[in-house]
Amino acid sequence: MTNEINNIDLIQMIKSLDNKSTKEDINTVINYDLKQLSPNLKVGEEQHSIKRFLKYKATTKGNFEPDATATAMNFLKHVLALELSINEDEISVDDKRGLSFEVDGKRVWLESDTMNSFWTTYKSAITNLLPDYKQSCKIADINTSKAMVKQMHKLIEGYVVFDLNESNSELDKELQLFATLTHSVMNMVLVPRNFNRARLAKTNDYWDLSLMLLNTEEFNNKDSNYVWYLNNLDKMMIEDCFNGSENIDNVKVLFDNHGFASENMLPKTLEEITQCVSSINTQIQLRGLRLISLINPNCEAVCNEMIEELTK
Repeated sequence: MTNEINNIDLIQMIKSLDNKSTKEDINTVINYDLKQLSPNLKVGEEQHSIKRFLKYKATTKGNFEPDATATAMNFLKHVLALELSINEDEISVDDKRGLSFEVDGKRVWLESDTMNSFWTTYKSAITNLLPDYKQSCKIADINTSKAMVKQMHKLIEGYVVFDLNESNSELDKELQLFATLTHSVMNMVLVPRNFNRARLAKTNDYWDLSLMLLNTEEFNNKDSNYVWYLNNLDKMMIEDCFNGSENIDNVKVLFDNHGFASENMLPKTLEEITQCVSSINTQIQLRGLRLISLINPNCEAVCNEMIEELTK
């Protein structure tokens, strides 16, 4: 597991809720950003969610990964035990992000992953929606012929010229929420071992495309871990990622025409980016409410009320 300054017990935080808990109490858990646990105080103490993400991206260099922290792994292990109706001690933590357990005498190996990543969509937003992206880069001394991710410190220092709030305030609010939720445990899921890295280049870390990828010939029968996973999608608490039943053929796309073709993989227009970010935020929030209800049925009533509001 990666370094973190504290191990936040989110399970206990959820169990401390009750039928008198408010929506604000519930959202405090859902919106807990694991980047706040970064050993780099410049990251953890940053209050602006997008700047916090950018600082995390600029300074982490692989030694702090929110979805491989003890906080995330303990949460995922607890949820998996509840879904499989087994004891937590029957699940082994095998490396910094791996979990395994036995089914019918055979070992199943899974690993943690972040369902939807913030950076790709955010970069598309500033590239396509700023009134003059190239001029903003020039002011910030960013070389547009080089990878933006390698010039992150300049993006942070020149953030004011990349701020979308003035031109697209509603989208900016959604992006700020996404920058937080991307590293909430509610956006973290178990996947078959080695799928974490395998899906990146093929899906840009979009979860709808990742689910579709699992159903391709390359992956649907890759090994016993993938077979078990596809047969047990209902144990992953991802029902809101489907249209109807949790069937791999019913994946709900994050924006219209989203697909594997290069021209359809990234949202580019204001409408596509807004739809994409809003869909992701809603799916994470819905999943969070269902996870909280699973862990602590005492707050099921308020969670159901919030689910109804989100799905109107």
